[in-house]
Amino acid sequence: MPKNGKGHGARYERERERYALEGQLEAMLSQNTLTRRQALVRGAGVLFFAGNLSAFLAACGGANQPGAAIQSTQWTADKVVQKYGSTTIGDSWHSFQLAILADRAQGGTLAAQALGQKYLGISADFDTVKQISTVQNAFNSGIKGINSVPLDAPNVVPIQAAAKAVGGKYTTSYNTPAWKTPQEYGPEYVTYFSPDDRHMGQVMAEKLVAHLGGKGRIVHIQGLAGATAEILRTKGIDDVLGKNPGIQLVGRVHTDWSGVTAQKSMQTLMSSVGQIDGVIGADDDLGIGAYSAIKAAGLTIPVVSCDGTKQAFDLTANSFYLGTVNTFTHWLGGYATVLMFDALHGWKPSTPETMMFWQTGFIGKDKAAAYVQNFYGSTVPYDFAKMSKVLFPDDWDPQQQLRAIDPAYLWESFPKPSGYQLPSGFSAEAVQKTTDTYDRHWKKRNEFST
Repeated sequence: MPKNGKGHGARYERERERYALEGQLEAMLSQNTLTRRQALVRGAGVLFFAGNLSAFLAACGGANQPGAAIQSTQWTADKVVQKYGSTTIGDSWHSFQLAILADRAQGGTLAAQALGQKYLGISADFDTVKQISTVQNAFNSGIKGINSVPLDAPNVVPIQAAAKAVGGKYTTSYNTPAWKTPQEYGPEYVTYFSPDDRHMGQVMAEKLVAHLGGKGRIVHIQGLAGATAEILRTKGIDDVLGKNPGIQLVGRVHTDWSGVTAQKSMQTLMSSVGQIDGVIGADDDLGIGAYSAIKAAGLTIPVVSCDGTKQAFDLTANSFYLGTVNTFTHWLGGYATVLMFDALHGWKPSTPETMMFWQTGFIGKDKAAAYVQNFYGSTVPYDFAKMSKVLFPDDWDPQQQLRAIDPAYLWESFPKPSGYQLPSGFSAEAVQKTTDTYDRHWKKRNEFST
């Protein structure tokens, strides 16, 4: 199982940062309603509260974040609390080191504030065992709802068990075991939602191929071997490369999703495979790690990646970085929080709603600076309360495109168990009907979401 770091020096530095952050949180925890036992599970990772987000962002290098969202006039936070009370919604993910999580955490925090709830971020520090332990402890401490980005798809099984033991609920994004839908686990598993990772892989490859004029030698910095998102993104990349014989894939290497590992991998590839004309990073941290190695070598090799983080946007606007497939991560963190609020207050998804894709879009040099201006200013352009089906049963608005997933498409690259049949609720008609419903409700749009 993946551990964080490859040497004693790296481990010491992370532990030093961890204890420094814990010291900051220790001084602030008295201002929150949860106990230290709930906030810092001994030996199981670092957690942070919405009220302590500035400490988190400073620790992960993402302090430049919007501090507000659009406020609902019909359902203000105090009105929500008056009718539904206030609870803590957890969010478990890989590590403080990943830049994408600063955006997700900020979106989750702003959504929780809009609903009068509390947001609890849970870092697994790139350790699958630690992720299971922190989630189990969070459920045991009284938290009833946790969103998650499983490090490995099999982590869904112990997360399910932990939720079921306390009557809790959970969602997953990006990773889930193939050929088993959420409802087959039980009502605790509310939904799996993800970008269309295969499509993102295709877009990354298409943009790089077009930039190179259909000819050149490229390398691919992959994510964690076996991760659902990694398998699907690689499938999409290979779909495109198979149609472009003038592009040679001269190197491909797996990483643990960290930029440090990607930088080292890129250094190795530059010294071992000869000429490199382009790079695909399986996410922004990997693309930025590769960029750092290229820049240090005094070269200007175009890089594409996906996720949509501020550093990737900045590099796209101001360097040889080609662009990133944006996944609207502020929206994601907020939507996941609102979805869990709804699930904890009676909303039950239909069968197609248990598996949903959300929208992505490529941000190149023509849009990068404008995107930063729109999403990293003082506010984010979302009314998170309006996303709630509980608060707005007739006119809820996801404020992003969502479409129901055909599981057969999603898992085409994974061996199908003998005799397995999808639940009847995933018929083509049901999937399309759900997609159409969400499209009708999608009213608030912006120039980057069409």
